[in-house]
Amino acid sequence: MFVPLTFLAMWLARLLSLALLGGGAYLVYEWYIGQIIETTWLVIGAIMLAWSVAGRWLVLLTRRRGGDEPHTERVGRARRVAAPDRANLHVEEPGSKGNALTSCRRPI
Repeated sequence: MFVPLTFLAMWLARLLSLALLGGGAYLVYEWYIGQIIETTWLVIGAIMLAWSVAGRWLVLLTRRRGGDEPHTERVGRARRVAAPDRANLHVEEPGSKGNALTSCRRPI
C-alpha cells in the first residue's frame, strides 16, 4: 500500500477513536448532570465508551486465525549453571535439542 495512504488511514482511525471516546464521555456526563434526559443517550454514550476501550479485543475475537500465527515457543536446551558467587543461572541455548549451539566462537 502507498505509504502516505497508510499514514492517512492510521491518522483517521486514531481521530475516530478519540471522537468516540470524547463523544461517549460527553453524552454520559451531560446525562449525569441532567442536560440530557432520555436514557437512550446514556446507553449510546456507554456503548461509545465501551467500544473505544474494548473495541480492539472485540474485533480480534471475530478475526479468523491463520496457520502461521506468531506464538511463543521455546526451542533448544535449557540448563542451570552455578556461578562463582554461588548463584544459579538459567541458560537457554537456541536451536533444536539435538543441534544445540556449543560455541559462538569462530575458528582462527
